[in-house]
Amino acid sequence: MSRPNPVRREPVLRIVLVLIAVAAFGCPEARAGFVGACCLPDGSCISPILDLDCDLDGGEFFPNQTCGQVMCDAGTGVCCFFDGSCVDGVTSCDFGGVFFPGLTCFDVFCPPLGACCVGQECFEAFDADGCAAFGGVFHVGLGCLDAPCASCVCERDGDGAQVDVFDLLAYLSMWFAQDAGADIDGAPGVSVFDLLAFLQCWFPASAGGPCP
Repeated sequence: MSRPNPVRREPVLRIVLVLIAVAAFGCPEARAGFVGACCLPDGSCISPILDLDCDLDGGEFFPNQTCGQVMCDAGTGVCCFFDGSCVDGVTSCDFGGVFFPGLTCFDVFCPPLGACCVGQECFEAFDADGCAAFGGVFHVGLGCLDAPCASCVCERDGDGAQVDVFDLLAYLSMWFAQDAGADIDGAPGVSVFDLLAFLQCWFPASAGGPCP
């Protein structure tokens, strides 16, 4: 009786390895469930993470890697400038403005920014509504080095001198325009109560008295 030919293991092993390689790298749907590192659009890295989760986050997936093994490119985003203009494809706003990572100018609205004077304190990169919410005086397009933050709420013409008729005219211009900087009574919105609060300050201060 003749003996059956033995099965050679080497070709079988090669076939198995080829099938594994095809499943891993040739069919995207077979890669579901792979674990690795994910470089996100803002330049940050997450690991471990599933490849499908990385795709949902808009990241670049590196199978079987950790964040310590990959180098993520610096994320790009947009820079909103004080005048309301926008530039995208940048990695920082070192040259001025506010940086929003992972976005384009199509994704964001850049309101005109400026300095917000709350009493004698100054805060930068505020918009008019945000400054009004703090009860501050908004100076569009200015930084704190240029903004005249006076201690007197009725000093409005920016000259830092004694309160006079020019401060009254400056405030009235803001008030009639419903500018958020005219909101000084602590209540939301510009109303006649803000005008009354201003006049209560302006009359004694313009007469040479102390600013209330």
